[in-house]
Amino acid sequence: MLFKSIFTLALAAVAIAAPTPAPVELEDRATSFDSIRIGLTVVITSYRSNPSIDNRYNLCRIINGFSPAQRARLQQLGFDFSRLRCPSVFDQLNAIQPGLGAAYQAYQQNPNRRNTNALCAFTSQLSRAQRSRIASLGITINVQCGASITTQLNAIQANLGTAYQAYQQNQNAQTTAALCAITTQLTAAQRASVTALGVTLNPQCPTLVDQLNNIQPGLGQAYQAYIRNPNRRNTNALCAITTQLSAAQQSSVAALNVNFNNVQCTQTPTLTAQLNAIQANLGTAYQAYQANQNAQTTAALCAITTQLTAAQQASVAALNVNLANVQCPQTLTQQLNTIAAGFGDTYATLAGAPTVFANQLAFCQARNALTAQQTTAVNALNLAAAANVNCPTVILQNRLNTNFLPGLGDAYVAFQAAQTTQNRATLCNLVGQLNANQRARLLNNQNIDVTTFGCN
Repeated sequence: MLFKSIFTLALAAVAIAAPTPAPVELEDRATSFDSIRIGLTVVITSYRSNPSIDNRYNLCRIINGFSPAQRARLQQLGFDFSRLRCPSVFDQLNAIQPGLGAAYQAYQQNPNRRNTNALCAFTSQLSRAQRSRIASLGITINVQCGASITTQLNAIQANLGTAYQAYQQNQNAQTTAALCAITTQLTAAQRASVTALGVTLNPQCPTLVDQLNNIQPGLGQAYQAYIRNPNRRNTNALCAITTQLSAAQQSSVAALNVNFNNVQCTQTPTLTAQLNAIQANLGTAYQAYQANQNAQTTAALCAITTQLTAAQQASVAALNVNLANVQCPQTLTQQLNTIAAGFGDTYATLAGAPTVFANQLAFCQARNALTAQQTTAVNALNLAAAANVNCPTVILQNRLNTNFLPGLGDAYVAFQAAQTTQNRATLCNLVGQLNANQRARLLNNQNIDVTTFGCN
């Protein structure tokens, strides 16, 4: 059914930014900032302490909504937000719906039929919540949409438009596979009809190896190697994966017209079991490594293979398993550097002098910067030198020393560890040098109440 719609959404992106006032300056002016907008001080402080994308977006969203009077008030306080790199119109649209910003940008640069159809494919499917978010940003999208591109493509080939729309909105393995399943069957006449609409169908259609890898990491490569040369080694490598597939995975493989029933896998014992018999957990570690060769599985396998005797290595070789290709770091430092560049060197420095505060601080800062996956890999290793390093305490100690008063963090940590008369006297002497603003900052930002120290 043909229809016409003018999709108009109000929006105009305003870039914002701030110089970089020191934390003290921000906190001293907390009352003034909150008089402009409740919570502004917290948002600015969060951005200054951690200028992440989320914190920057939060600050930008608030400043974008300010009235001229509120902006003037900010200028009076001496802060110029014009240097803050706020997301562009296209970034904001992409955040609302992946691909929308790119389609809108292409349409703005050249509103031809192809770009119009591509943009309409997005705008015609936006939810009410998404439209409200766009309106709140102040962006206006004026586009003359005729019959939806989805409808026209579906008329050429059943479900083609639906698959194309899903692919445009979220280009992942699932939507790509769904679109490829249709496009690979199109006739020359159908392709010409698609081109006449100004639509380019150029998805990167996965190979059989890619599709098998999507079902189980490593399965595609193992199957490809087996097809090229079904020797014992390649058979064992393939069987190590296929014998562990779930019923759902086996169904997915069958849907690709791939038959593993012809692969002569040794059922008893499996390769995993035979390797485990040579050395406890060797087979399990090898299987995990074959399925997904990352830092964690490599480290786990190397922890076992580097301890094998000559006789055990010979037994492994007799199974046509080649462990020589496993790139095992020679030292703990190398393993850590493999997980995160420079982290091994930082740990080595700590191990050389574990009681030096600077070494502890550098290690804790580096560890806090690790991703969740990197942290998991690090936790699998034995970092004995860091066993007594309490990173939250180290970070707090440094923050007190740096942002409040030299030595305050040292005294506070010492007092928390042992509330002796001497430690209290040292801490109280430093507390007496703090002004009212610093005491308030300690309480509000660090949850440290100096009145509980027992100072006179």
